Amino acid sequence: MLEKLFKHGLSPIIFAITLSIGLVAVNYVIAIKTPSFDVTKYKTNTLSKQTFKFLKDINFDVTIKAFYTSTSQRRISEILDKYTANCNHIKVELIDPIKNPVLAEKYDVKYPQTIIFEAKNNTTRINPPTSRYQQHGEREITLALYRLMTNQNKTIYFSTGHGELNIANTEYNGLSIIKKRLEEQNYIIETINLLEAEKVPDNCTLFIIPGPSVPFIEEEELKIKKYLDKEGSIFLMVNPGVETKLERLLTLYGLQYGNDFIYETSRKLTTERGPLYPLCEPKDKSEITDPLENQTFIFPFVRSINPIFLPQGITHINLIASSENSWAETDMEYVRRMKIGQKPVRDENEKKGPLAVAMVTEREFELPDSLATRDIHTFKVRSAFMGTANFISNEIVAGFQQNLNLFLNTVNWITRSEKVIDITPHATIFTPVELKPSERRMLNWLTLVIIPGTLLIAGVFIWYRRR
Repeated sequence: MLEKLFKHGLSPIIFAITLSIGLVAVNYVIAIKTPSFDVTKYKTNTLSKQTFKFLKDINFDVTIKAFYTSTSQRRISEILDKYTANCNHIKVELIDPIKNPVLAEKYDVKYPQTIIFEAKNNTTRINPPTSRYQQHGEREITLALYRLMTNQNKTIYFSTGHGELNIANTEYNGLSIIKKRLEEQNYIIETINLLEAEKVPDNCTLFIIPGPSVPFIEEEELKIKKYLDKEGSIFLMVNPGVETKLERLLTLYGLQYGNDFIYETSRKLTTERGPLYPLCEPKDKSEITDPLENQTFIFPFVRSINPIFLPQGITHINLIASSENSWAETDMEYVRRMKIGQKPVRDENEKKGPLAVAMVTEREFELPDSLATRDIHTFKVRSAFMGTANFISNEIVAGFQQNLNLFLNTVNWITRSEKVIDITPHATIFTPVELKPSERRMLNWLTLVIIPGTLLIAGVFIWYRRR
């Protein structure tokens, strides 16, 4: 009896054990040793080419301590592994703050999902996401590495006192997300009320006016003009139907805001909010939008910006424009009548798209004799003008990452922080597969009938043969 058991029963057991060991070995090689390939259309699972380029500039040792619980370490480990694979100077440590409370206390880690970046002479960190639906990704990690490389202390001033969007406001119509992102890039953020201030401060790298709702007075306008004439940069965002009394400053740049708003007729280029929320695209080639491949930007209730002439020493760049299906509606009362379902009709004198909604400029100044060279006698100061400020409100940028990218890239272009401009991860774009009815029927037959039926028939055939 024992002899029969070994003769007829042992070989299947040995075969099963050998097969199991073989499967484990194959899976280990595939999962651990085989290089991975990103087959997504926009390479969303790969570090952006800009981050690859940035990592080559790191010539000092960096230790990244990721304080994540053991159950949540997998995703952040996969992201950080891409950095260590492409930069020999980066070392990663995954630490469970619950199992290592002493180490967590040493680095002042109060909550999981905190990441500490250490270099020889500098330290920075990424705090936990403010929402449980958010997760740290490529942008946050690369920007933290950027902070280790730079001692940048450029100061950006946001104007107040005219009903502007507030950088301290965390509600849907605030700019707290924008403020946080700028501070992550080592900008110093300040606010200023020109009615109370003597002038725009000398340390102002960029003066931002985010959607005023009441006019500036002449005294304030003169203060801004003096700042601009002393090689200052401005980022002006004015919503439709608002008069700022800064129109004379715009003539310095040969620009004029239209007394209108953009009305989009293409359903493909609007969101569910309708034709007053057009999706706009890059127009002229620029360092700002070139890294933002395959991205469109939502500009809620936006007015046009029109070049009226080209002053000497000024360069215009049509940054973002509406589609050819849009037009500049001049009936400003339409917005008040929206509730009763009225729709505007384009008049013959109303401009048809594409229409500029965001312009950037370069203004040429003479270099001092002490800095001028044989070939270089001038330098250019950059500024930006947009037909709405709502495109960077918390409500919009929280759901449209591309808007956030556009704003940050514009600021970094103006302040000449080119390395930060390049840190733009691949856009995650939802591209559903639409199946025809015949393809759906075929898929149902294949998964519910053909494959199960084939396996059933094969099983019956093998059973009959053995019998």
